[in-house]
Amino acid sequence: MSNKNNNSGCVESASHINRHYNSELDKTVVSISPGGLYITKEDEVISTVLGSCVSVCASDTVHGIGGMNHFMVPGVADDLQNSNQEELFKFGIYAVSYLLNQLYSLGAQKQCLEIKVFGGGAIISSAGDVGNANIDFVMHYIEKNQLNLVSHDLGGQLPRKLNYLPKTGQVYMKRLRALHKRVVAEREKR
Repeated sequence: MSNKNNNSGCVESASHINRHYNSELDKTVVSISPGGLYITKEDEVISTVLGSCVSVCASDTVHGIGGMNHFMVPGVADDLQNSNQEELFKFGIYAVSYLLNQLYSLGAQKQCLEIKVFGGGAIISSAGDVGNANIDFVMHYIEKNQLNLVSHDLGGQLPRKLNYLPKTGQVYMKRLRALHKRVVAEREKR
């Protein structure tokens, strides 16, 4: 399985993770790509770029733990049964549930959890309404599970770049220009 839980209190989907040190931030930046998930108790930055995909950022700042996923489509039970472990995090139904369950297993408390959600843009016109399907799924999931949604930026036409600090729950989001939209659209088609 591509997921790993190491001694430092981190959980990740390893094949979708890239780490580098950012001297400006004086922090390790963990970049996740579509199908990625990362949870940590460390003082790190989790980064991703979203088009029609959605990221759920969840943090329990009281207990100093947080994580982010990057899912591509909502998913249904049949998708999960016919997928290998490597593909599961592409489906929102699995990625969000797994993110929350892992946070709880590492000490996060539901009553302390703050949820922030981003993405779901209309980036690829030929892909149908994937962005809106992702938005509908995640908002329904949050409501059904009575999660504390404190912030969201969903829909629109432009991709987003996120930098998330899971220890504090801060998210820095930037909408990318049309030039970047083409790059994100090409990546999503692949």
